[in-house]
Amino acid sequence: MVVEEVVQKKFRVTIPAGIREKLRLREGDRVRISLESGRLIIEPSWFVEKPTEMLTSLGVPKRLVTEPEELEEKIKRGRIRKE
Repeated sequence: MVVEEVVQKKFRVTIPAGIREKLRLREGDRVRISLESGRLIIEPSWFVEKPTEMLTSLGVPKRLVTEPEELEEKIKRGRIRKE
């Protein structure tokens, strides 16, 4: 969809209703504005171009307890809570 808009006072541009509805943009939502190869890009701040790249950190396990002293301390704390 290509729409032509007029740059208003204070360099404001209205995002047409059809585009706002498709993106589900609401008043107060944040957008990112960038310049790429002479083109002005406006996109919702929640937009992720390659969503699978954002998921890579989900498979990283939390730090495991490796030191025996640390493990023993965690076991003791667990016993104290149960009593």
